[in-house]
Amino acid sequence: MQRVMYCDAEQEYFSSSPALFDIPEFIFVDQSKNELRGTRLTGKLVTKEIKHSEQFTENSIYQGQKAGKAWSLNIENNYGRLVLTVIDKYSSYSGFGICKLQGQNKK
Repeated sequence: MQRVMYCDAEQEYFSSSPALFDIPEFIFVDQSKNELRGTRLTGKLVTKEIKHSEQFTENSIYQGQKAGKAWSLNIENNYGRLVLTVIDKYSSYSGFGICKLQGQNKK
């Protein structure tokens, strides 16, 4: 993840590195395990179950939710460019970066 932007219901908005938000800098999509995973700067491994996914010619979409938060990840298939959004009832985060795909089905 290269950059993360934050916005809340009080109209506070700012952009920073993933470290400020405790978001892993690198996100791995493992389709064979149906999960996203990454390691925070603290060293803690984070995994998120993929609840829904769709693959298209140019991009792939992955979605999940847990504990009142929902996330969506859109990845451009050829180069792994990604946009990640995370929302809860008061705020949203949008992240931009590059993703490594693992376990992708070959056609």
